[in-house]
Amino acid sequence: MLEKVESDSTFRLHQDEIITNMIHMIRNGLDDREIAKKLGKTSGNLSELIEVARARIRIRNRFTRYDRLWMDPYSASYSTPEVSAIYRAKKLDGRVIIDIGSGSGMQSIFFSKYSRVSGIERDKDRFLMSRINAKVYESGAAFLNNDIFNINPNRLDFDTVFSDPLRGKSVNERTLEELQPNPLDIMDIFRERNPKFVFDLPPMIRQDKLNALEGELEYISLNGSIHRLTSYSQEKRIYSAVMLPDGNRFTSSRQIQYEKPGGWSDIIFIPDSSLFYSGLESEYCRDMGMHLVQREKKKSIFAASDVKDNPMGEYFQVRKISDSEKIISDLKGSEYGRLFLRYESQDYYGEKRRFENYLTGTKTGYLFRIGSEFALCDRL
Repeated sequence: MLEKVESDSTFRLHQDEIITNMIHMIRNGLDDREIAKKLGKTSGNLSELIEVARARIRIRNRFTRYDRLWMDPYSASYSTPEVSAIYRAKKLDGRVIIDIGSGSGMQSIFFSKYSRVSGIERDKDRFLMSRINAKVYESGAAFLNNDIFNINPNRLDFDTVFSDPLRGKSVNERTLEELQPNPLDIMDIFRERNPKFVFDLPPMIRQDKLNALEGELEYISLNGSIHRLTSYSQEKRIYSAVMLPDGNRFTSSRQIQYEKPGGWSDIIFIPDSSLFYSGLESEYCRDMGMHLVQREKKKSIFAASDVKDNPMGEYFQVRKISDSEKIISDLKGSEYGRLFLRYESQDYYGEKRRFENYLTGTKTGYLFRIGSEFALCDRL
C-alpha cells in the first residue's frame, strides 16, 4: 500500500480522508473492531491505516502538517519535532549532509530547507514514508533505501554525517553501545573522509559515557522539559544549554562545582532542564548573581535578588516562609485555591490534596520545601 500512496497522489488523498475519519472515531472511543465495522472493512490495509491514524493523533502538537504525515508507532514516538528539527537545520546551514537511519524522514526534510541532504534508511516502510512526508512538506531531500554498512562511503557526497540512532528498550543506564547503529561504528566507517559528525543521543546518558565523542554536547529543552542531546564534532569540548521555543542559549567549556547552599531569598529561580542536564546551571546562576538553595535529583533551587530578562528558567516570588507546624494555619488564611508542590514527595498527590483541603481562595500557589521549612510562592 505504501508504494501506491507514494506514487499515486490521488490514492494518497483518498487514504488521508479515510485516516481523518478514523481519527474522529478513535477520539470518540471506538476500538479497532468497531472502526472496521463502521467502515465496512475487515481486512486489507485497515490495520495499517489505523496505525497511521494513531500516529497522527500522537504527533498533532509536533508538526504543522501532522494531518498528512505517514508514520509508524516508533517514528511517532521518536521523530524530532518540527521546532527542534528547524533549530538544528539552521545550525547546520549550508552543509552537504547524509542522514543515517533517517526513519520517516522528518529531520532530513527540515535539513533540506537549509542544506543539501540525503537520507539513508534500511527499513522499506519507513523509507517509503519518508518519501511521502517529503512531498507533504515540498522538500528536496533525497532518500535511499539501503543499509549504511552495505554502501561504499567513497560513492557518497557529503561533508557532514548525521545520525539519530534507534533506541533500545528502556534500560537502567543508557550507553552508546545500545544505539543502532552505534555512533562509534559510524565514525569508523567515515573517519578517512574526515567529515563533521552530528549525533542525536538520549539526553539521560551519562557524560562520562560520551568521552569518545569529542566536541560540543548540546542539551535542548522544549517547553521546559529535557528533549534532545546533540553531539557536534569539533576539537574542543564545550557544553551548551538551549531552551526552545524561546531560543535562549548558554555555552561554556567548563562545569563549575556547586557552592555551599545558602538560605531563602525574596525570589526563587529554578534553572531550565537544559542547564540542569548539561551541568551548566551552577555557572549560569553564579553569572546571574544567584546562590544555591538546594539541589534535588531532577532540579536545583537558587535564590535571586531580582528578575532578569529572557531567563533560562522560572522565577517565583516568595510570599510566606512557614515551618511544618505553621504551614497549615498559613494556608488556611491565604488567598490560594490550588497548589503545586515543587519539592520531592513520596506521596505527591496525597500531600497535595491534604494541603488543598484547607484552601478557600482562587489563586494558584507553588510550595517549596527545605527540611521542615516551606516557602509559599507566586510564579512570576
